[in-house]
Amino acid sequence: MKPLEALGRLALAVYYPQVRTGRAVFAAELALWAAAGLSVWGLLDPIADAEWISDAMLVRIAQVVAVLAGFWNAALFPICARRLHDLGLSGSWALLNAVPGGTIALLVLGLAVPGRRAGRVWPERVGFAVADEFADGRLGRLYNTRN
Repeated sequence: MKPLEALGRLALAVYYPQVRTGRAVFAAELALWAAAGLSVWGLLDPIADAEWISDAMLVRIAQVVAVLAGFWNAALFPICARRLHDLGLSGSWALLNAVPGGTIALLVLGLAVPGRRAGRVWPERVGFAVADEFADGRLGRLYNTRN
């Protein structure tokens, strides 16, 4: 697999909201999401304090971190949308992440409330799969799903 293809598949796996996830997968996704953010944040302080880094390099690092933070923050929307699908709600409710306090409400809801029967219209995400080929140009095979 080529590096750009692998990067594209990773991006599609992270940002693909058209499935549902149970509480355990939701918690695992949140843990990975938080770990990614904390690891980048933890790297910034030693880099900023290094004597060999110039001001121009710090500006470039800040620009890269801003872009990465945008992608990191945007990943929370499909994570919550997948969990909302399992609750039988529209994934559009994930837009509450943009409202102050909405993220906390969605995280508590996603971790506390069990899935509902109405959510079973969405295929369930049970894990990542490496798809050798996309069927009919669709992204459905990117995930292991079960109906």
